[in-house]
Amino acid sequence: MGKSWGNIMLENNNGRAVRQIIFRTISFRRARNTILVFLIFCCMSVLTLLGMGIAAEFEHLHATLLEWQGTDAHLILEGVTKEEKERIQIQPQVRKIGAADVIGEVKNPELIYRRPKMICPDKMFLKQNRRGALHGSLPEKEDEIVVDETTLTDLGVNKKVGETVKLVWEKDGKKMESSFVLSGYLEMKGADGKNGDLWLSHKFAQKFSGNRLQVQVRFALPFGIAKNAEKLISTCGIQHAEVEINDVQKISIYLRNLMEQQNEVIMMLFLYLAGYFVFRSMFQIAAVTDLEYYGRLKTLGMSPTQICKVWMGSGILLCAAGVVPGILFALLSGRIVLTQTGWNVSIEQIHIHVWLLVLQTAFLFFIVCRCSKRAASIIESCSPMEALHVVWWIMPSGKYRKKQTDRKEKRIVRIRVERKRSRRRLFLTKMGKSGRNVPFFLAAESFWKNRKWTWKVCAALAGGMFLILMAATKYHSFDTEKYLQETCISDFVVKEASLCGNVGGIYNERENKINGQMEREILALGGLQEYGAVFSKEVPYVLPKSVREQIRSFFIGEGEGLFHYMEPYTQWLQEYEEAISSGQCTMRIWGLDQDVFSMMEETDWILDGTWDPEQFAEGGYALAVGSDRSFKEHPNYSRGELVEVDGRTFKIMATVYLPDRMTEGGSYHMFVPEIVIPGTDFREMYPKTSIRKFYFNVKDQKEKDAEALLESYENRIGAPIAEESSYTLKQSFQKECVRSVFPELTAGVLLFFLGISGYINTQATMTLARTKEFAIFQSMGMSRRKIFQMILWECLCYVLISSVIAVTVGCLYSLTILKMSIRQELLSTGWVMTYRFTLFPLPILVLVGLITAVLLAVFCFCRSEKKSVVERIRQMEM
Repeated sequence: MGKSWGNIMLENNNGRAVRQIIFRTISFRRARNTILVFLIFCCMSVLTLLGMGIAAEFEHLHATLLEWQGTDAHLILEGVTKEEKERIQIQPQVRKIGAADVIGEVKNPELIYRRPKMICPDKMFLKQNRRGALHGSLPEKEDEIVVDETTLTDLGVNKKVGETVKLVWEKDGKKMESSFVLSGYLEMKGADGKNGDLWLSHKFAQKFSGNRLQVQVRFALPFGIAKNAEKLISTCGIQHAEVEINDVQKISIYLRNLMEQQNEVIMMLFLYLAGYFVFRSMFQIAAVTDLEYYGRLKTLGMSPTQICKVWMGSGILLCAAGVVPGILFALLSGRIVLTQTGWNVSIEQIHIHVWLLVLQTAFLFFIVCRCSKRAASIIESCSPMEALHVVWWIMPSGKYRKKQTDRKEKRIVRIRVERKRSRRRLFLTKMGKSGRNVPFFLAAESFWKNRKWTWKVCAALAGGMFLILMAATKYHSFDTEKYLQETCISDFVVKEASLCGNVGGIYNERENKINGQMEREILALGGLQEYGAVFSKEVPYVLPKSVREQIRSFFIGEGEGLFHYMEPYTQWLQEYEEAISSGQCTMRIWGLDQDVFSMMEETDWILDGTWDPEQFAEGGYALAVGSDRSFKEHPNYSRGELVEVDGRTFKIMATVYLPDRMTEGGSYHMFVPEIVIPGTDFREMYPKTSIRKFYFNVKDQKEKDAEALLESYENRIGAPIAEESSYTLKQSFQKECVRSVFPELTAGVLLFFLGISGYINTQATMTLARTKEFAIFQSMGMSRRKIFQMILWECLCYVLISSVIAVTVGCLYSLTILKMSIRQELLSTGWVMTYRFTLFPLPILVLVGLITAVLLAVFCFCRSEKKSVVERIRQMEM
């Protein structure tokens, strides 16, 4: 860097010289830049993992809602003509449109509570389908059909391609019967409760003329769906069509789904903010320590613009070196990490949300570039002479500013004089005596003189400890026993196949998959303790006038809020008004064996009255099922009233609440009064009704044998069942606990790691820049041991102060806000939590910080003692 360098710098703002300086600068501070790249790599990996988890959870929730709705279209029009469809298709706000010929309506007696339609969909209609996965193929021949699995179960047809499906259907008031061959069936997943239409081939649809169309419209933008639908209908002149807007596709639903992940989103923003402060501190320290180097470049003619380009280029290269491996690591390991921590994530969902990775990368680049520009401004603000002779480490603010006024210069001189006097007083008072406290006082003084850097590092360390402590407190507060009490009645439960997989499945009382061999194998199981069956039956019923009046008074009084909640559901409102006016309704009769009642003793299931198990087992008594535990009144029979069902009379003994796990499963009716009768009476009244659920307890040492029996039953017998056990529920609950605290734990670990890295960078830079000061102390009589103690105390100050802050804030937050949130169930998981205070992770974190402090002190001391005392005193500052 002789004369040629000066000429290069002065010639036309030479870009080649700037690039060479960028690479030389990066290689000159190799250790510091390696740490910075590693920090950027960790930040990008963690942020990408969190972003993938949030996006996957959002996609999973939205896909579940779409499965229930059955389509991803914004607008559904029923009864549209072909001319109206063509007019819809040419509208500018319409992005795509799918249509299906509506051939007729199914009238099979088995589907009395459902009225699926026979349709012939086009390709776009099939693309918009979200009702389930297709097994088999689409219908091509005239007699082929695709049916959903719920309809197949109701019709008594096996889910197997090639089966014959007989339908009674109606078109234009004329009933017809047809037989079809099953070419495929739809696995409904979470949409069993949604009415599914039957798909037929185009050849069959061409046999009938004048078919109306079912049109599904997707707009170009998801904003203002209701206004776009109204405008579309008026523009196209659609008059006799039924209109349904897909609420799942509204922006409000997207925002609501996003709010489900608000804690994780806030955590990511907090990490970005913490990363910005840590990176800013590291870049500022790097700028101040390299002032002499850039002062020399300034004397050779380097302009402020070129200095800014050097810092921006270095920052971008270092950021790219950390971001690209971070993204690759997150994408390759993300599926393993997220699935092991309970997130609902798939490879397809990761690819869908590439835009989120781009946004995170751009934001991290912005942070690094902002910090680089800030560092360049520090160098630009001082002249070459000031940069060559600056003593940066005694500045109280921790950063250098150009001295533009005499007032600032006098202030700096005064601070230097005061600190020299304070050091002299310390040596005169302490060194003459024992000298034991000199290292501590000098360390405290050095620790306090760069307050902004000090508090940033301490805040990052304390913030990481605080988040980890909160994650640990929440994790220890999850109560497995409380969860099992709410969700599990017995050690094992076998459910009817129609209830498998989701809460919307409709129980098929004609199935017989648990009765028979399944029941015999369970009863022959070794270590069996308690067992009992649950039955249910829906029967037409006429409510007496007294009960109707009680139901009406409940919904206009204490249950008014519940009424307003259910009022938008047309089917419920119609059935409720019919029951109040004429008494006609559908009643669900529950039959429970005696052992099932004993299993529910730990739950608070008696709402009103008293229950005598021995008297109830004798028969002739029934229990009315209430609406909710919070209500004092209930829309059902009162205690002491008589209820007559299919020729049998029962006296209401009490009002009870049945656990949701017992009653899960959909129904073709929405307003359904319920009563419970003994299992023996139920078997006598309805001998052909199959078991809905079978509960049993076994000894602890026989749990694995029972689980193996249930897992192997479907493969051996070929009869699908659904089984749950307290063991599997515990495992799933533990995964959900980890999933719940994973964002906080990850953010805390990353923030603690950022704080440790910033602490190492700050302390090492400040200590190594004071080698001349240490040499002066040694020349005045201070031993090497006391020099090491001073460095060690200075390193320990960061860890100790951060620990005190984390413990203080963590205890206050945990014992007040978090405790209140858990006890009052303000958290979404509060119903399965019991507050438990813990400080468990803090000793480990403090130990890590102390070990780091000791190792850092040893490193700094060894580096500062490489040269002799005379050599260090003679060396130039910086």
